[in-house]
Amino acid sequence: MMVAFGLPLGIISARYRGSWIDNLVRMISLLGVSAPSFVWAVILMLLFAFFWPLFPIAGRITDTYTIQTITGFVFVDTLLSGDLNAFANAAWHIILPAFALALSGIGQAARLTRANMVETYDKPYIEMAQSYGFAEKRIATKYAFKPSLIPSMTIIGLDFAAMLGNDFLVEAVFAWPGLSRYGVAVILRKDLNAIVGTVLVISATFLIVNIIVDILIAFINPRIRFSTRQR
Repeated sequence: MMVAFGLPLGIISARYRGSWIDNLVRMISLLGVSAPSFVWAVILMLLFAFFWPLFPIAGRITDTYTIQTITGFVFVDTLLSGDLNAFANAAWHIILPAFALALSGIGQAARLTRANMVETYDKPYIEMAQSYGFAEKRIATKYAFKPSLIPSMTIIGLDFAAMLGNDFLVEAVFAWPGLSRYGVAVILRKDLNAIVGTVLVISATFLIVNIIVDILIAFINPRIRFSTRQR
């Protein structure tokens, strides 16, 4: 969601900078960054599960579905069981908590993408593309966005890994038996082995995500690949 919503919002805000669209996107980004995730969890639950009952309130899957526990991950278990209806139901349950967790990252990605793209718009090659009559959409999505993607990818990678350790309250609001909630529970029980296991899982995820981000950055920016090869 941070990639699917944050980056396009930043592109739109930079493309229409100074307009009401830019101001609206910046206000949404500021709200997403300033409010904690558990506050958005409560607001989203009230709006889309109570006033407009579009999404389920809590849990990972409806009790009517009986899924054989293979890995412990509902998405994976439903796919391994071949039950697409159960998979869709599990996806429907995860939308609200995932969106509540992603709002802060969406706001950061949008603000950072917008700031970098506005700076990129002042580069000479952007002026050359505009003077040649290139379509504004092409300039925004290709020539201005690609150089501005690297800082946004770095922030998204850090936020993605940090969410594993910071989503205890969101999991509590949606009654979601997640890793962060489990980590807090084992800390209260003073279970040292479980604490070490939780920290190792979060650390490994942090390392893996940042390795993936570094590979993507090297793929996006050819100068990084060429400089590495020359060494």
